[in-house]
Amino acid sequence: MSQQENSPEVVANQSLRVILILQILIAVISLFDISCSGHVSIGGLGDSFYEYLLKAYIQLGDEEALEMYNNAMDAFFNNGLVKVSNQSHLVYIAESRNGVVDDVVGHLACFAGNLTKSTQNIK
Repeated sequence: MSQQENSPEVVANQSLRVILILQILIAVISLFDISCSGHVSIGGLGDSFYEYLLKAYIQLGDEEALEMYNNAMDAFFNNGLVKVSNQSHLVYIAESRNGVVDDVVGHLACFAGNLTKSTQNIK
């Protein structure tokens, strides 16, 4: 890649495009009650979304992205998806399918702890 492709302006522009696409997707998804498929997960297929919101705030100072991230994390807590396992007493984030909590830890959900840890020094 050339230096021009890696310039802060190009990276910022690409990030803003991603944010715009994500905002459009959020608007569309909200029309279909939580998600088009009824499946809510912080694991595979969902984890990147939350990561991009944090990156948009950290790299671009996008306050709306931080608010969206915080609202999403609050929704995991408020909808009973943050659980403690009976056997080992470990905290995990379950999934939801059509509004019903599914006590599984989805693929890549193991990185959710790092996502939440990343926000401790943000505002």
